[in-house]
Amino acid sequence: MSQNSPEKTNHKPVHFNNEISIGNVLTGIGMFLALATAWFNLDKRVSVNEANLINQSQRTTELQRRIDDRLYQMDRKLDVIVERQIDKN
Repeated sequence: MSQNSPEKTNHKPVHFNNEISIGNVLTGIGMFLALATAWFNLDKRVSVNEANLINQSQRTTELQRRIDDRLYQMDRKLDVIVERQIDKN
C-alpha cells in the first residue's frame, strides 16, 4: 500500500472546517456584488429592450396604416377603371 492511501491515514476524503475566515467573508461579499451587478445590468437591458419593442410596435402600426391607405387608394382607382369599362360597353 502507498503512504497516501485512505486506509493507512484514516482521513475522510472530504473535510469541512466549521470556522469562517476573512477569505470566506470576502468571497461571499464578492459573489453578492457580482450577482447584484449582473441583476441591475440585466434589468437595464430588459428596460431598453422593452422601450425598443414599444417603439417598433408603433412604427409597425404606422406602416400598416400607410399600407392600408395605399390599398384603399388603389381600390378606388380600380373601381374608377372598372366603371369606365362598363360605361364604354
